[in-house]
Amino acid sequence: MKNVWTTAFVATALAAAAGCKKDGEAGAAGGGKAVTCEAAIDKMIECGGERSAKLKEKRAEVMKECEEEVAKGDKRDLESVGKCIDKSCADFEGCVKEANKAARRDKDMAKIKEATEKGEFEGVSWTCEEAVKDNKDQEMVTACKALTTKAVTTLTETVTKFRDEGTKDEKYICSDLERFAKQVSEDEEKKAKALCEDLRTSEDVKKVLDETKKLATEEAGKVKLPWECKSTYEDLKKSTSEWGKTKAKDVLDACYTNLAKVVVTKLRDAGAGDPGFICFDVEKLAAFVSPEEETWAKLACQEVKVAKEFTQVREEVKKAIAEATADGSKAQVPFQCDFAIEQAEKDIAGSEWGKAQIAEVAKACYVELGKVVLEKKTADMKYGCDFNVQKVVDGAKKHQLTDPALDPLLAHENVKAHCIKAQ
Repeated sequence: MKNVWTTAFVATALAAAAGCKKDGEAGAAGGGKAVTCEAAIDKMIECGGERSAKLKEKRAEVMKECEEEVAKGDKRDLESVGKCIDKSCADFEGCVKEANKAARRDKDMAKIKEATEKGEFEGVSWTCEEAVKDNKDQEMVTACKALTTKAVTTLTETVTKFRDEGTKDEKYICSDLERFAKQVSEDEEKKAKALCEDLRTSEDVKKVLDETKKLATEEAGKVKLPWECKSTYEDLKKSTSEWGKTKAKDVLDACYTNLAKVVVTKLRDAGAGDPGFICFDVEKLAAFVSPEEETWAKLACQEVKVAKEFTQVREEVKKAIAEATADGSKAQVPFQCDFAIEQAEKDIAGSEWGKAQIAEVAKACYVELGKVVLEKKTADMKYGCDFNVQKVVDGAKKHQLTDPALDPLLAHENVKAHCIKAQ
């Protein structure tokens, strides 16, 4: 009760114990006189000392609020004064202090018994924590032990259910569980803390599993791995529970095996690069799986990079063929052909996909485009090998390319005279 009546009660009657009063605590019940608000206020004015004048000035307001509290059924402060109404002013404040302490104890006992019977433990753990620590009121200590045993069992079941569902602990049940468990034993406290840590992680687990499932249906180029993938897996690896071990595998499968690996392969095959920067995460996740997977991820991401470069090379080759066909003087092999192929040979050495792609791009550069270059350039080579013809000759030899349309052009006398010899 935060009103004039309560303020007056605390200030006048409990000056010696103002710090002991808490909101919501019941006053003492039983014993003493049944007292009216009027009598209580009169006694407080009588024994209020230097505060009496101010209380007397606000008497009507204090009276009204006292009567309103009583009408609501809250007679705590009034009953405390009633126990001490016949005391002298010298003993009045000390008496009320003890009465209020007894009232608080009775309310705490009632709260503990009700919580035990109903299995509703919110806000009760603090009460028992203080009582067990004080260890003076054996009746309350015994009641608290019964409550604590039931609370730990019940709240553990609730938190476990929330963890398995990925439900948020909106009522801070874990705070109560950890406090109750601490009152049982150090071992129980450790178990409670571990379970609650799993509960907190379970929210991210649910989010990751739901989001990766949704992302699996998205276009590869638009997919960005949830940032929680790595952090959630790392949190789960710290868990000592079977739930943690199982979910760690589930998260890694969802993020890496079923999403990241599939997306990287699609990105490579699309040849559009990595717009979502997924490779950065893929390599980190792969390291959690095995050294072999980490090696695969690094090579696969290099393939994604090479695939984009090869896409650009193919576009340049198409453009060069069109220009050379229209104007023979423009017949040339784009510099990207040699550069991209040489870079790919370094970056994806040992890749079967890479070998096949290099062969395809080499064919595009030195056979499909090469035929046009040779057709437009060889007849005019009287005194030396044209630079672009030489590139076709070198490329065809390096990659062991043969083609019914290309072979006769490579056998042209000018090519033999000026280009083959130059090698």
